[in-house]
Amino acid sequence: MEGNYLKQVRDQYEDYPYPYRDPQDEKKRLVNTALDGLAYLNHHVYGGKKDFKNNFNVLIAGGGTGDSLVYLAEQLREIPNATVTYLDLSTASMAIAQERAKVRGLTNIDWHHMSLLDVAKIGKKFDYINCSGVLHHLESPDAGLKALAGVLKPDGAIGIMVYAQYGRTAIYQMQDLMRLINEPDTPAAEKVARTKSVMSQLPPDNLFRQQSNIWQAEIQRNGDIGIYDLLLHSTDRAYTVPELYEWTAKVGLKVGRFSGLLGYGLVYRPEFVFGRDPEVMALINEKDLSIQQAIAELAHSNIARHIFYACRDEVARPSVDETDMVPFFHMQFLHGPELAKQVMPDQPLALQTPASGLRITLPYSPYLKDVLHHLDGQNTFGEILAAVSKAHPASAKEDIRSVLAHLYDRLEDGDMMLCRHKSVPAFEAERNLQLRVA
Repeated sequence: MEGNYLKQVRDQYEDYPYPYRDPQDEKKRLVNTALDGLAYLNHHVYGGKKDFKNNFNVLIAGGGTGDSLVYLAEQLREIPNATVTYLDLSTASMAIAQERAKVRGLTNIDWHHMSLLDVAKIGKKFDYINCSGVLHHLESPDAGLKALAGVLKPDGAIGIMVYAQYGRTAIYQMQDLMRLINEPDTPAAEKVARTKSVMSQLPPDNLFRQQSNIWQAEIQRNGDIGIYDLLLHSTDRAYTVPELYEWTAKVGLKVGRFSGLLGYGLVYRPEFVFGRDPEVMALINEKDLSIQQAIAELAHSNIARHIFYACRDEVARPSVDETDMVPFFHMQFLHGPELAKQVMPDQPLALQTPASGLRITLPYSPYLKDVLHHLDGQNTFGEILAAVSKAHPASAKEDIRSVLAHLYDRLEDGDMMLCRHKSVPAFEAERNLQLRVA
């Protein structure tokens, strides 16, 4: 180790900045990164009550070619005194991130070419830290997480992505295969060419070949960069759910919301696997949450990345009983009044989460249509309950509240619904963020 990082890791990202990005694409699209939306962060870390009006400081630890950096800096562009601090050990990656920021005209970024292990030298505490796809490439992930926890404000959070053990079984088999074939000092380009040849000749029963539909898209997006990062990385470890709980506890943090993609957090819920067997579910429900999530991980066996918040304290989820909270759809293509038109008498309303593919079913109720009609992103829970009660004066208010609570619980579980306090302004639609550039 030299300069507080592994030389071979630094060299890899100088030769192959990851992920591949063309800075000119910023004129066409804004990359949405898991966990980094201010509306999402507000709901899951701040209980819906953060207005981000002033002095919100973000750290992108191991920012690579700049996806999280650009997404957060664009959202914070017009917030007074908000800053985004970028650090990375690769000059090649940082140059791409800087060009992307230049195309967008972002000036709220503080740049540092350094290892995240040296982050304390910046002399600053942060409200939110993004560390995606970095800690699992350190010689000591424990030291990396400890360094980040040391610069996190008491009420802040770290958004983490690390590799998951079981879903990457085929990847680790391929990494072992290529280590046996390649010599350690083989030039990177030769390793990539040899890996392509090996991939083309794998027998039909090879696990990686059987899962090629899963990994091929990543390789196609990033080309040789993707092949090297996926199959030839020199330092790569993964975690099971119980290991995440143990790892974060070492530095005084708690595992918070698993999610990051719309509906993806549902794969950590065992009832979506074993829900048809009440006896099995009764046994599972007696166990701690971390064990329930571990059961789900093993049952699915295809979770390749753990994406979650780590906080110092548990964060209470906004509740229907907080009558000043405004519920709104996280997915901008869903809108309560439009969904209300789909409600048919005596028919459940089924919604499919786009990331996990799991279905969320809302049972029919005579109040469901009216509840959805008033879920317009402006009404509070209290206002929705009052409006529906007025439309059904003979009905018990608690019955209407039960339908509203069930709907919210299911949609919030599936990352389809978030909340903000009525004092917090509505968050800017992402299409409007992109209009600043386009």
